[in-house]
Amino acid sequence: MIEVYCSQDIKKSDVLEVAKAFESECSENIAIEVYLKDSCVFASAGGYVVRESGDNVRNAAKLAAYKVLSRATGINLAWGALTGVKPLKLVHRFINEGLDKELVKEEMIRHYQISESKYELLWNTALIQRPLLYPEPNKAALYINIPLCPSKCAYCSFPSAVTYEGSDLCEQYLKALLYELEKVNQFALGVDYDVVYIGGGTPSILNLKQIEKLLDMVNKSAPLRTELTFEAGRCDTLSFDKLKLLKDMNVSRISLNPQTSKNSTLESVGRSCPYELFAKVFGEAVSLGFESINCDLIIGLAEENEDDAYKSLEDVLKLEPQGISIHSLCKKRTSDVMLDDVLSSSINAADFQDRASGILADKGYSPYYLYRQKYALNSAENVGYSKKGKECVYNIRMMGETESVYSVGANATTKLYFPLEDRFESVFMPKDLKTYIGDIKGRTEKKISKMRLISEGR
Repeated sequence: MIEVYCSQDIKKSDVLEVAKAFESECSENIAIEVYLKDSCVFASAGGYVVRESGDNVRNAAKLAAYKVLSRATGINLAWGALTGVKPLKLVHRFINEGLDKELVKEEMIRHYQISESKYELLWNTALIQRPLLYPEPNKAALYINIPLCPSKCAYCSFPSAVTYEGSDLCEQYLKALLYELEKVNQFALGVDYDVVYIGGGTPSILNLKQIEKLLDMVNKSAPLRTELTFEAGRCDTLSFDKLKLLKDMNVSRISLNPQTSKNSTLESVGRSCPYELFAKVFGEAVSLGFESINCDLIIGLAEENEDDAYKSLEDVLKLEPQGISIHSLCKKRTSDVMLDDVLSSSINAADFQDRASGILADKGYSPYYLYRQKYALNSAENVGYSKKGKECVYNIRMMGETESVYSVGANATTKLYFPLEDRFESVFMPKDLKTYIGDIKGRTEKKISKMRLISEGR
């Protein structure tokens, strides 16, 4: 346990982010105090004192907290004092400022104390992203949210409703969704959607007729798109006919997500999708001609050990998907996974991520997007790998925040991007499905009005 005490000048939440990263590595009780004095940030813990200065008090506080906790515990964290979901944005910013690889490395290590291995991961990922990161003028992404699932997985924090395939709720939600999409399309007239992502939730919980209706609207909305991704994540919602429909309606990328190949783990987290069924569905997708399939794995589930994690990776690699994303288990506010479950895991997710990177490189996979989350196992990252030319452009630009994303659906966030100022503004729809469906016309009208005001600079 690490107790954090801050003066009024220091934001405690900033220091807590650094302290929590140490808790998964350190079993002793430590108190850390961080305060501002004479324009410098001081941090003390375990008899050590560190002083940091700089124009940014927030960053100085994080760095001071990291350095003093590292000395007090004898632990060096791979990500150092670097927190936040999107570390790649820093690297791209430095590159845009004209810094070369060695100068960027110097900045990242000096200000954040990250390890050389994590810097290499960031740099290599950024190089792959660069040609895909920035869209052409008058282009935008379209995101469609389907927050419906056949069951709630223990590790999941996304707001979603549990229902059955093609249910009345599915029908009501789809009707509201298509209404909103039509109105958003009218607002975005003159903007071409170049990448489209249908996620959730579990979009494949819709029945054949509902999926056809959705994709027909998508094809009309984005005729010039270069990428259409459909999250067909759970094999218990799929059939050969559904996969064929997706292929026939020009879906270019699908996600088939086993999460693990250990069936007892799948049962324990509430996911009734045995690995054998996943492998069967994967084979059907390949037979239909899908040339871009991504598979997700989660490291640290239930009581899995490192052998289980490596076996899952090995099993998926045998199928030769075009993409593999490796997620580190993380405690999320609205999931059933407890922080103690994360801290007590026998797997070192940070070490696994490093070794998996080498294994995947040997098989021809390169990292193309990366993000981090609070309270992740061993403060490890989440990384998406792909074969060359099979990167998900939507993921790159969404995480890089370089393109407007017109989002529709409950809990969907539209982000309007202003490239000259490198900023975006967000517009939200309600999380609650009943609210979304019951007042879709009123909520959509308010959304469009706000988007119009933002676009006009008011």
